[in-house]
Amino acid sequence: MFGGEGLDEEATLTLADEFVTLIKHSWALYAPFEFHGEAYESKHVLIVGPKPARRPRPFIIAEAASPGAIDFAAKHCDWIVLRGFPAAGDQLGEVTVGAKTRALEQYNREIKSVTRVFAVMAASDSAAEDQFERMASQIDEPAADAVLHGLLADYVRSAGTETAGGSAREVVGEQRYREVALGLGAIQLIGSYDSVAEQVRDLAAEQQQDGLAFSFLDSLAGIHQLEDELIPRLRRMGLRR
Repeated sequence: MFGGEGLDEEATLTLADEFVTLIKHSWALYAPFEFHGEAYESKHVLIVGPKPARRPRPFIIAEAASPGAIDFAAKHCDWIVLRGFPAAGDQLGEVTVGAKTRALEQYNREIKSVTRVFAVMAASDSAAEDQFERMASQIDEPAADAVLHGLLADYVRSAGTETAGGSAREVVGEQRYREVALGLGAIQLIGSYDSVAEQVRDLAAEQQQDGLAFSFLDSLAGIHQLEDELIPRLRRMGLRR
């Protein structure tokens, strides 16, 4: 952002791995310790207090898409946020099972998975679909194109697609373009409160998700919809305590 050289993914993950290991030690230990790594050299480290209130430590959450990032989350995190552009929804369950299996087999740990969703809910399916189409008709295309600019090369590689001089919208397709413009690549849940509750149940059962991170065009209205309409339905379905 300030003109500096960025690190490649391997170097970034090395930094993250060592930093999280170091901070875990500082949270847990009550005597000075030393840490010697490729990126960090620390001597006489001791956090006197206050230590984190949650024991043994705070929850650690990371969003991951690449194999290296998934391995980092499997090693260190309690929750992993999966999907996001350009992964396809039908791959989510497979990736989730793979991440959980890696955590268990490689690191003897259990992790939970959450995915991001962009919700448009209303009293009826048709009303929600009308709202969504109004949003889609007002997409800020220069802003969406700017977001896609950094993602397009990865998408083209993964999808085997050639740009052929086309616009970002033409390259990724209308559905993928809308997912990025409305929700930054999150899975879109559109429909009545009953319909969205069913879609949530499908994500839990078919895609192996332990939780969802909701976003809305109008965050305040969306939170009230969650509290007043969706969560009571999820409780009746046994998906929420």
